[in-house]
Amino acid sequence: MRLASVQVEKFRNVVDSDVFEIQPDVTCLVGKNESGKTAILQALYRLNPAHRTDAFEPLSHYPRSHLIRDRRDGVIEDTAPITASFDLEPADLAVLEERFGQGTVSGRKVVAQRLYDNQLFADLEDAQPSEAMAVRHLVERAHVSPLTAPRLAGAGSFDAVRSVVADLEQAVKHPPDGETAPPELVDDLGKLRDALVQMLGSETGYLADAVAAVLKDRLPLIFYFGEYDFIEGRVDLNRLFTTSEQQLTGGERTAKALLELAGDDSESLLNEEYEERKAQLELVSNHLTTEIAEYWTQTRDLAVTIDIDRRTEEQTAGQVKVSNWLELRVQDRRNGHTTNFDERSSGFRWFFSFLASFSRYENRSERVVILLDEPGLTLHATAQRDFLRFIDDRLADRHQVVFTTHSPFMIEPARLDRVRFVEDQGVNLGSRVSRDPLAISTETLFPLQGALAYSIARDLLSGPHLILVDSIADYTYLHVISDHLQSVGRPSLDERWALLPVGGAANLITFVALLGHDLDTTVVFEASSETEALNELVVRGALDPRSLITPAQVTGTREAAVEDLFDIGDYLAIFNVAFRDEGPGLTAAELPPGERVVQRIMAVRGPYDRRRPAEVVLRHRDQITGALSEVTLLNFEQLFRRLNAALG
Repeated sequence: MRLASVQVEKFRNVVDSDVFEIQPDVTCLVGKNESGKTAILQALYRLNPAHRTDAFEPLSHYPRSHLIRDRRDGVIEDTAPITASFDLEPADLAVLEERFGQGTVSGRKVVAQRLYDNQLFADLEDAQPSEAMAVRHLVERAHVSPLTAPRLAGAGSFDAVRSVVADLEQAVKHPPDGETAPPELVDDLGKLRDALVQMLGSETGYLADAVAAVLKDRLPLIFYFGEYDFIEGRVDLNRLFTTSEQQLTGGERTAKALLELAGDDSESLLNEEYEERKAQLELVSNHLTTEIAEYWTQTRDLAVTIDIDRRTEEQTAGQVKVSNWLELRVQDRRNGHTTNFDERSSGFRWFFSFLASFSRYENRSERVVILLDEPGLTLHATAQRDFLRFIDDRLADRHQVVFTTHSPFMIEPARLDRVRFVEDQGVNLGSRVSRDPLAISTETLFPLQGALAYSIARDLLSGPHLILVDSIADYTYLHVISDHLQSVGRPSLDERWALLPVGGAANLITFVALLGHDLDTTVVFEASSETEALNELVVRGALDPRSLITPAQVTGTREAAVEDLFDIGDYLAIFNVAFRDEGPGLTAAELPPGERVVQRIMAVRGPYDRRRPAEVVLRHRDQITGALSEVTLLNFEQLFRRLNAALG
């Protein structure tokens, strides 16, 4: 089965999450701290937990604000904190058809619930099974004799079949005087009874209950991995092998999963023969070292070593106690230094612990739903990206993954369909889950904004040639006019260039320091008050003087900005459209003399937002560019020629 949707109710700070869809591969729950993300995962986990002892406990899990009232009303035990729907897959349908016959189950959706009394229910959501079809298949499979077949000819229900069984039983137990029951009837009675038991579970069972039992057995296991499942660097094997799993800690369960990679054979792992014991553990060590080398790209020189430390202690009365400890160590092969696992970074320990823990489920043929609570919390941004790759490469193809995060690096901008937003809307409403980005707060939306910004920057910087410009207005003018010139077959910006607005000269040094060493960076800035900052970059060797290009080099004036590449009439036409609601338009005759058109306009109209004329160019690009004068086009052509020449 494939998980399709989830609804959580009356669990911790979730009053009603609303029904939200689960993606076929990966679903990401995004929200602030304490928004309810963990509560939703833990409720879902308890629907069909991989560790069967993890159950709902009303006193711990029921919302405190509703507990007293609902306990008084006697509704707590009948409340379903988790409801989930599943889509049946071909393997499920094959099992149902083998048990109940083709056509008996026509539904394709299953709804499952677990109540606070921990009873699990599963039923078909869209169509009930056909009893008539099931009876038809039961009769066909029973292969009764011609003596019994006519009695079953009109049977359309199991009650009718049971009535025939009752009649046969009477005929077998009480044949006519002096006669014995025909052996065919005795045989038919056994066949029908066996057929009822095989299909319904008992002679008196119901089809709906039998189908529900099969559905419950086929629900995917749900595996939850959180912060308390870290394996420790030293684990008591005697306790691990003699303690029931429900009494083990999360970390000890992870250690047991790790040992299952070696076969989980306590005899061989505790064997006195060193070589046999060592061989088992080296298999696991090599496997995990290979995994880490592939998915822990921060350093590929780490090797995991697993060993058993055996100690003998003398007890009273001459008794001897042998203790066995699992020892995990990590070797840095760059320097040969080995450290205890507990001394490694929390991010590495988390990643290693997850690899070990999930190994128990990875190769299962049945689907598993994997719940990961804040998997990137202790990971560096690079490691978070590595883990996303691990999810897609190793998990999502066979299993479904649901994880929580508030990190932009755990969100893939190209897969925003995976994102669900979680927000706590107060005591009365509790936490809600939504797909609508317009219905949530900016704080909840922030990780997506960060992910998009990161993606844009990454794509922008994916090429080696970068032009830094002052503002988004400069970016717009250069982009739009270059596109226009290219469309009419005139010189334009080389396609290898990427444009990046940096927001002023104050940010320029930082941007060049961050980007200049890896990229061919050229700067287009106005020649005026920023000249000193630009020259400082050249003096310090951070910028090639040939990569410093100013509009003044085109206009032949002492000062110039990108706006000064426009003919004065062209720029004023754009300006007047942008500010037509704020007074009559300006003409060149109204402006005082000067080199900078922006300063000349401000002398008459006061300060203005330089982005607004650029927005007009962007919104009406065809109309604006088609009306530009030859002076303007030649000026931009000359700038683009200078920039393209910088490519070498």
